[in-house]
Amino acid sequence: VAPGDTSGAVFTNWSATDLAPMTIAESLRTSCDTVYYQFGYDFWARWRPDSFGTNNEPFQRDLRQWGFGTPAEIDLPGSQAGVIPDAKFAADHPDTYPDGWVPGGDVLLAIGSGDTLVTPMQMASAYAALANGGHLCRPHVVDKIVDADKNVVKTVGGRCDAQLPYSQPELNSITSALETV
Repeated sequence: VAPGDTSGAVFTNWSATDLAPMTIAESLRTSCDTVYYQFGYDFWARWRPDSFGTNNEPFQRDLRQWGFGTPAEIDLPGSQAGVIPDAKFAADHPDTYPDGWVPGGDVLLAIGSGDTLVTPMQMASAYAALANGGHLCRPHVVDKIVDADKNVVKTVGGRCDAQLPYSQPELNSITSALETV
């Protein structure tokens, strides 16, 4: 797909077998990338970023709401943010993105490919949010710190103060679909 082309694209699976139209639940169960390629392309076509990424890029915004692209805030050293690529990322990497953020960026992002980087802790936190009714919790390794005499020096509480902007039926639908995998 050429930069700027929003006329549509045809995506094929790794197999020549036609998998036919399918629901989101079925696409999760079978891990059908082409369903998500189309979502990525549609996001790009509808909310095409300008060269500075100032159009709000809702796809990237939604992924960041789940904790991707930001450090997990775990109480261990070395927490990494990962990368949710966007128009600014493309502008900062002109050797890789000479034409800026093109449709293929969102197409690859839709399946977690390309320059997308997430940590195992971010994935665990996202799945936990599904199980927690949409509450995104900050993970912790300990629940308290004690001194040599076993006196509690500090209590480390699990903060679950972020709420994902999805209804319980929406979260239940995804959870039910993932249970079939």
